[in-house]
Amino acid sequence: MMIGRFEYLKVFQRAYKVSLEIHKMSLSLPETERYVLSDQI
Repeated sequence: MMIGRFEYLKVFQRAYKVSLEIHKMSLSLPETERYVLSDQI
C-alpha cells in the first residue's frame, strides 16, 4: 500500500479551492469590516 501526499486528496483540493474563493470574497468587503469579518469567515 502506497501512502501519498495529502495534496493529492480530492477533498483537500476542493477545500483549498473553496478557501481561495472565500479569501477573494473577503477582499471585496469594506475596509472597516474586512479585518473583523474576514477573521470570522
